[in-house]
Amino acid sequence: MPISTVYHHANSGEIPAVQIGRTWRFRRSDIDAFEQGARKAPSVLVVDDDQTVLTLLTNLLEQSGFATTTATNVSDALKLLDEDQFDALLIDLFLPDGNGADLISSLGTSYPPSRIIVITAHADTSLVNEILQRGQLTLLRKPIDTEQLLDILETRTGSRSAHPG
Repeated sequence: MPISTVYHHANSGEIPAVQIGRTWRFRRSDIDAFEQGARKAPSVLVVDDDQTVLTLLTNLLEQSGFATTTATNVSDALKLLDEDQFDALLIDLFLPDGNGADLISSLGTSYPPSRIIVITAHADTSLVNEILQRGQLTLLRKPIDTEQLLDILETRTGSRSAHPG
C-alpha cells in the first residue's frame, strides 16, 4: 500500500496511528490488518418490497461473493445509507413509500449513477425516462438475467467473484 494511502487512512482514523508533531507512528500489524479488511467482499444494498425477490437476489449475490443488506422501502433504505457506505445499490423502481427515482434523488452526489442499478417489471413508464436522465445508471427489467446482473456488479465494484454454478 502506498504510504500516502496509509497516511490518508490514519488521518481518517481507519488505521490506528500516533502522530507526534509531523511524524506518524504505525504498527505494521495494524497496516496489514487494514489491508486484509480492505479486501472484503463488495457490499450491495438491495431495495425491493417483494420478499421473494429480496431472498432470491440476496442468495444469488452472497453465493457470488457479495455482502448484502436489504430494505423494503425508501425510508428504511435511507436509514441504511446514512449508517453505511455501499459499493453498489440495487433499487426497485416502485416501492410502497415512494419510488426508485425519489430514493436516487435523495442520494444527491453521494453515489455516482454508475453504482446504481434500477430494477423494474414496468420498463415503459415516464418514471423510467426520468431515471435514465440522471446519468449512467443501469436499468434491468424483471425477470432479471442473473448472469447480466453479476457481470454488471463485478464491473462496477471491481470484484471478480465467481458466478454460482
